[in-house]
Amino acid sequence: MDPGTEDADAGRIETRAAGAAGADAAPPGLPGLAPAPGSTPVTTAAATLPLAEGLRPVAPVPDSPALAAPRPAAPLRRPEIPAAGIKLPPPQPPEFALAWSYSRSGQLRECERAVFWATFGSRGLGLPTGDPDAGRAWALRHLTALPLAVGIAVHNAARQVLEAVRAGAEPPSYEAQLRSARGTLNHLWRASQPDLLGRFWSMPGVHAALREVVYRGELRAWEIEQARAVLAGCLRHLRSAPVLDDVRGCAASDVWLPEAGPVHFRLAPQSFGPGAGPRLAAWTRPLTVWAAPDLCYVHQLRAADAAAAGLPEGRRYWCVVDWKTGARGCEADERLQLSVYALWLEASGRPSTDDVYLGRIVALRDASERWYVLGPDERAAARHAIAADTERLLGLLAVPSHAFPRPKADWALAVRRGTCATCNYAALCHDDLATRDSAVGTSEDGARVPAASDAAVRATTSSPSPPPPHPPRA
Repeated sequence: MDPGTEDADAGRIETRAAGAAGADAAPPGLPGLAPAPGSTPVTTAAATLPLAEGLRPVAPVPDSPALAAPRPAAPLRRPEIPAAGIKLPPPQPPEFALAWSYSRSGQLRECERAVFWATFGSRGLGLPTGDPDAGRAWALRHLTALPLAVGIAVHNAARQVLEAVRAGAEPPSYEAQLRSARGTLNHLWRASQPDLLGRFWSMPGVHAALREVVYRGELRAWEIEQARAVLAGCLRHLRSAPVLDDVRGCAASDVWLPEAGPVHFRLAPQSFGPGAGPRLAAWTRPLTVWAAPDLCYVHQLRAADAAAAGLPEGRRYWCVVDWKTGARGCEADERLQLSVYALWLEASGRPSTDDVYLGRIVALRDASERWYVLGPDERAAARHAIAADTERLLGLLAVPSHAFPRPKADWALAVRRGTCATCNYAALCHDDLATRDSAVGTSEDGARVPAASDAAVRATTSSPSPPPPHPPRA
């Protein structure tokens, strides 16, 4: 699982429940969700919350009407974010500020400005001294989207099952895990309501809030139904996943569950070879990579598998596994992510047979699997992708040796406005986006924006920036 964050102090995102996880009951008299305009009202009993209804049969995930094609994004409102009282963390060491992760790689392709807010602006760097947007960015950085919260709940349940299987014990029941996960989501929804949201703004690293509620004021009926269907379907498919039988057949020493927390490894600059760009070639520190698979185990190839993979039958290879709870991604992205996991396993001192690792995508949403052979070429391609992203990021820094960024305006806005619909930092870019769109004639429908638009928005929204203050000495 990709950490979903690039900071050393965050790692894998944990949903913090505002009370005991697993409890489905809510305080008496708690109101239900207000229906969205044009949607079916959501009716709940006074003693239960929308995401915590009693256990009931749910249609298999592939057939569920709740999982039809994604709905168009609803209009967002600009949330009222306190301008003061949010304490900023200290700047990160350069090796963490420049760290690579699979999620940051995608973010860098879609929107440089989001990377700026997540890594630098939320720590007060690249902004005028005392700019209130720094505190706002730090708070927005900790919002959790409902699909992400569901994914975290499923990954936590999968870890519980794997730990039990590895120990030869009975895994928790489906009903118990579903009840616990619904309780966690229930508390997250409750913590996002207006009477408790102030706690999130005052201590965003401690309390949690749903992005959909903060930006839109409510969850829509189809979002709630989809969350229920995905959660129930993934937990059901987890128990029948073939990988569990493979793990049961392994010795305990052949099964490795990475620690449940921030996990990273480091690559030496010289490992990128002569193909590294000039900025990366001048970089002397090891590069930090935030990545770890959900499971590693030694897999013995069966005859059919070996023939399909073009590998000798009966050989034993280290296999990296990644659970997926969302829609299927493209093969190139899956191969890259699994190849980075193979680099992590290699860096952890676990070489594989014939210098080949196996990658296994277990898609719990539709109970499907996809296999990849991760040889030296695939791992070299992963190193190249990491090097290319790092070279680009170094070009956006005013003082690369101290990871001090150029001003906010130098970080390009999203290429597609549709990206903003799922971005935590959309409220901070509203004015710049409006200026950019009016300058190039682009609306909010997600149409592509010409490359010249970024220069236009910089010219129309920013004045000449003073030189950045001298960064602290190393």
